[in-house]
Amino acid sequence: MLFLLRIMYIMLSESTGPGRIDLRLRQIDLSRMHALRNRKSVLPATCSLILVLLGSVASAAPLKEADLRKAADSDGVVRSLTFCARPSPDSGLSIPPYAAVGWGQRIASSKYLYQAIGAVPGIQPKALLGFSRAITPIPADLSQDEYAAIMDRCFTLIVSKADFQRALRLGNAALAQIAVTMSTQPVSAAYGLTPEQCVKLVVDIMKMFDARSVRPPPRGGSEPPLAYLRRTIEQNSNTVHTSQQ
Repeated sequence: MLFLLRIMYIMLSESTGPGRIDLRLRQIDLSRMHALRNRKSVLPATCSLILVLLGSVASAAPLKEADLRKAADSDGVVRSLTFCARPSPDSGLSIPPYAAVGWGQRIASSKYLYQAIGAVPGIQPKALLGFSRAITPIPADLSQDEYAAIMDRCFTLIVSKADFQRALRLGNAALAQIAVTMSTQPVSAAYGLTPEQCVKLVVDIMKMFDARSVRPPPRGGSEPPLAYLRRTIEQNSNTVHTSQQ
């Protein structure tokens, strides 16, 4: 029983980061778990604990992934546009405030390519940033687990090759404004945009899919750019219409 608790605790620590486990878990009295060892109520108590743990894991699940394609691309590659933003840092995980658009490609069952363009105020990281994980050094390609970590709490659109390339042209144009070109490496990140430039990039790309309810909301006059992008991501995750609806 205690072994199961330890395993689930480790899983939650990895998925949510140190110090971010649901408060309900902190309230579990481990001494009562010792007392349950020799009682017939161990099984019901175990089931209840598992439900609590699974509920905590679910709360850290990625946001909605919407498929906007009318049909799969003939080359078999699954392409995605991902919108991510974290307004506040996590010093324990070495993740700064950031926002980014990601261009992802699943080229095999366990091989992913990913290029990110975005903004990080201050010192530029030498890492690929996710909401709860920073991958460094940046690998040649991403495993399924690494790709899922980068997608965590982001809003993802599965798109056609034509829409993917159109959005990439917008990203490259944004980089050209700061005299930067996208790396030729299959997995790369360029976080040199200002937060306001990143807002414009996200808005411009989302407008490509306006007919399917991917829309940036009105922005408050004093709303900080990264907070606005976080709100934009969460709002669109709840309202987007897929091609299958």
